[in-house]
Amino acid sequence: MSQVRGHNSRDAHARKRRHKASRSVFFICLSVICFTIAVGALQLSLRRQETAYRRQEKSLQVQISTEKARKQELDELEAYMKSDRYIEDTAREKIRQIIDEVVANGRLPDGIDPVRLEDDVFNEAMRLGPLEDLLADDSVSEIMVNGPDKVYIERGGKLQLSDCQFTDDASVHAVIERI
Repeated sequence: MSQVRGHNSRDAHARKRRHKASRSVFFICLSVICFTIAVGALQLSLRRQETAYRRQEKSLQVQISTEKARKQELDELEAYMKSDRYIEDTAREKIRQIIDEVVANGRLPDGIDPVRLEDDVFNEAMRLGPLEDLLADDSVSEIMVNGPDKVYIERGGKLQLSDCQFTDDASVHAVIERI
């Protein structure tokens, strides 16, 4: 009987070891499964974050691109506003508004062309007054001003009095200052 007891006690001991080993394997498997699930959840979370970061990056790239375009437009506008062209465009627009108002009120005398008047006023205020037409004429090789009503031109090697006139001495002096 002692052999039976010894045998039973060995079996019980072996069963305990197997049971303990089974429990250890079970907990190891359970740990591996939990770890795998945790890794999968972490990977999913990382993918979601990566997707969110990509969207955010694209959104920021669009914002940066938009801001760069705005800055370029503002820089161009600032350069334009500092340019002579802006000043001339603004002056021409104001002159046009005044002439349009005079025409609308019926105060422009008959026989005066509003477009020609606009050009004359603009040239007088911003450029070289009545000399502008002569400067635009390729056949004129020289212009000499001896007074408001004495503007001579050289055309084809011959000197002649032009029909170009300044309004007064002050107008002549203003053109001289601009030159």
